[in-house]
Amino acid sequence: MYSSTTQPYHHGFVKDIQGEGSLKTIWTLRNDDVYYFRWGAPDFVREFIQNIPYDVSRGYYYGSDQYIWGREFLTREPESPRQIEIAKHWYQWMMWGRLGYDPTVSNERFTQILKAKYPGVNHTKLFTAWQAASMIYPKTTGFHWGALDFQWYIEASQSRKGPAETASGFHDVNRFITLGPHKGTSNLSISDYVKKTLSNQTIRGTSPRRVALDIHAHSDKALALLADLNHQGNKELRLTLDDIRTIAWLGKYYAHKIQGATALAFFRETLKPEHRDAAIENLRQSAFYWRSYASLALSNHKNPLWTNRVGHVDWRETYGYVLHDIRTIGGAIDIPSMPPSTGGTILEAEDARYETFEASDKIKGYTGTGYVTMDRNKGPKSVTWHYKASSAACAILEFRYINSWNRETPLMVTVNGENAGSVLLWDTGTSRTWAWDRLTVDLAEGDNVVSVQSDGRILMDHVNVLSAGQN
Repeated sequence: MYSSTTQPYHHGFVKDIQGEGSLKTIWTLRNDDVYYFRWGAPDFVREFIQNIPYDVSRGYYYGSDQYIWGREFLTREPESPRQIEIAKHWYQWMMWGRLGYDPTVSNERFTQILKAKYPGVNHTKLFTAWQAASMIYPKTTGFHWGALDFQWYIEASQSRKGPAETASGFHDVNRFITLGPHKGTSNLSISDYVKKTLSNQTIRGTSPRRVALDIHAHSDKALALLADLNHQGNKELRLTLDDIRTIAWLGKYYAHKIQGATALAFFRETLKPEHRDAAIENLRQSAFYWRSYASLALSNHKNPLWTNRVGHVDWRETYGYVLHDIRTIGGAIDIPSMPPSTGGTILEAEDARYETFEASDKIKGYTGTGYVTMDRNKGPKSVTWHYKASSAACAILEFRYINSWNRETPLMVTVNGENAGSVLLWDTGTSRTWAWDRLTVDLAEGDNVVSVQSDGRILMDHVNVLSAGQN
């Protein structure tokens, strides 16, 4: 479904049933793309439905193949009992229901529904940001097209091994060059585009570069609007805004991946170094956004996930494949650091209480005046901060760090002496790249003591205390 509003694969079937008289059909609409994140683009749904051949239709049913839309099982902050999927993804299911009944339902009606659902938020900006981010699914899959569910799953950037042409199932930069677009779009494949460009043929259709720019535009629009939106202590709205941001960062990953693959294809045909340089730089940016995507996704959702169609989905493991894309074309792994999220209270590690060990500033890119090296052999294993909360509430602790030994290392967290859980500190990209991961905890009104302990080799920059509101 989430590939193109124009589907060319049913025309022969329509002729067959028209030839048998007045036969009509019920269509299968397959959602094999959107499992984790809350999706919402009424414009796409409306156009898709209007393109269904009405005269031979009795309706449609909507679902997935071997993914059960029962109770959700992926969120890290579940309700009790857990929500059913139709409640978590209420907006997506409502669009396909209401617009299926009446595709003339306006966007103004949907903005009013959002206003009623989340009073106090700028519902127009929410509607627009949500739709912009959600269009990343069809823009990407309409260009990088796997016809069946085991051939492409966008939230993992993978398929089974055969369709991916890799041992892991990851769709690497080479597969982005070779895999063609959806036939219902005007998109040109990278290989065709490069061939036509270098032979001075007329370019008809949407070029890979144009597709990448369109995806960038959707992502950038959503991210700009999110800067003005606040969850106001509403847990569901907070998770929805995080999902929109997560999808937007996934879009930036794919946009840079397409640009990098296109530049690499030009380099292989011309051997001009500027194309190779462009490929490496775009793949570095792509890696930065995959790390950002995975960190935010992991803060709210459980992963790894086993799916019957594409196998084991592990966002952390995939990051290694993303970095390998850079190495295979001779690029150095030089990934930008993730900046701290805005709107929080940063507690610097160098200002905290820690076991007798001096803070350092040898590696740049930190906040404050330095960072603390947590080393099980020669440094402190624990760092303790004090934070004063205005009221008892749920909060998000965002730990910014460098994993300097490239092993997954649990960071044990206590709040006011009680076990608050752990954060898995994983590959940050390089020994100079700062990244963050999160944990949601309960804080008491007044003074709170937050302490972390690790047996690895971690450079701890800070903890950023972000509001999560009331549960």
